[in-house]
Amino acid sequence: MAAYSSKRVQGILFDFDNTLVPTVEADLYAFHKAKEKLLEFFDAKDAENIALKYQTLVTKTNPWAPDSFKFDQHAWRVKLWENVLNSESGDSEKPSAVEMYEVWRSARLEKMVIENEISSLIQELARDYKIAIVTNSDSVIQQEKIKASGADRLFKTIVISGDHPHPKPHPEIFNTACSLISVDPQNCVMIGDSLAHDIQGSKNAGLMASVWIKLKGCNRSEEDPGPDFTVDSVLDLPRILDELNSLTVN
Repeated sequence: MAAYSSKRVQGILFDFDNTLVPTVEADLYAFHKAKEKLLEFFDAKDAENIALKYQTLVTKTNPWAPDSFKFDQHAWRVKLWENVLNSESGDSEKPSAVEMYEVWRSARLEKMVIENEISSLIQELARDYKIAIVTNSDSVIQQEKIKASGADRLFKTIVISGDHPHPKPHPEIFNTACSLISVDPQNCVMIGDSLAHDIQGSKNAGLMASVWIKLKGCNRSEEDPGPDFTVDSVLDLPRILDELNSLTVN
């Protein structure tokens, strides 16, 4: 194990999606709710295919509007629904793109909930540490999710990449968060589910340690950055903090 500074942990940086809230589960729930709505207009096979096309576009292929798009990300996601619905042949009645986006969007936000146990942990940690959220996303989209989850009531400092020049894993966004909570990066710990963004970013910024939340089905390859600690949930963090606070330079 690496040798750490003799100074105790003073700050904790949290990722948001799939760290504090179950975004993967929320995406799946939104997919099913969209499919249910589509069943009012299409047969089961077509409804499944249409919902899957949209889900793939919005979560993997084209989640963010190109620079040439003159409207916000909500309008872009409506546009994606429009494209998917227009790709369907036939003269049968179709739902509007706006209607489908609102079904998908509201269902997703419904599941953007911080569990009570996690909320209690955050409040407890905030008594002993400076805490902040550092998250990659469009500002409009992420602020809506953060408000729906109640994270804005738990964290005074929330850094969204859409409001800054560089996203994770660029060190600047981590340094910004550390500066906002008045803690040196060498005394900060990062916890998140992304090896490429959270773990690599913490190394780039020279943070004290990185904690990887290993989601079900996710595995680390030899090319991926190595976390200092691997856990199943953010609820495992107190054990890691106790270990870090007991370590001294070798």
